[in-house]
Amino acid sequence: MSMIAKTLLLNPYPITYDIQDPRKVSWIADVQNKAAAIIDSVFEETSQVVETEWLDTEQAAAYLQISPGSLRNMVSDGRIPHYKLQRRNRYLKSELDKLIMQNKRGSHGY
Repeated sequence: MSMIAKTLLLNPYPITYDIQDPRKVSWIADVQNKAAAIIDSVFEETSQVVETEWLDTEQAAAYLQISPGSLRNMVSDGRIPHYKLQRRNRYLKSELDKLIMQNKRGSHGY
């Protein structure tokens, strides 16, 4: 159980139970362990660092296997998302990947 799960599950004001039936005690422990596993998995999924790889015009054109001029035309037509950084266009590689996948053709080339 992670520290976050422990913090969320362990109440600073614990409730005391007068439970004589060991099955109930086991059931409570099982529920607590399952809740801890859910908390851990949600935390793990949301805490992953999203890496961003930025490309300049030359790099983006090479990545897309087009000329820099064609890239500029596609940017001016609004077909490729870009960002201005110090008066230069920058491109997120992940967005270029999405563009490639959206324009993917069938195995027959059409």
